[in-house]
Amino acid sequence: MKNRPWTPAEDTAIRDLYPTQSAYEIGEILNRSARMIWNRASELGIKKPRDALRDLLEAVQRSTCSGSGPAQDKAIQALDASTYTKL
Repeated sequence: MKNRPWTPAEDTAIRDLYPTQSAYEIGEILNRSARMIWNRASELGIKKPRDALRDLLEAVQRSTCSGSGPAQDKAIQALDASTYTKL
């Protein structure tokens, strides 16, 4: 199955929203997957500001780590590695 082409309006939405919104939130708005949003943002050369990434990481830590355990630790390590190593 082939993905539908990106429209100029979708590109504008990604440019406007990606720096401050999650790919999941944008995907819901545009009816696209988070992976498609990440890929398109990368193609468009859009990156999240360092402060936004830090805030996102802290929010994930607060929401997923109310308890502790290997799954939560792994999720945080993966997010931390994927976000900060690409900066």
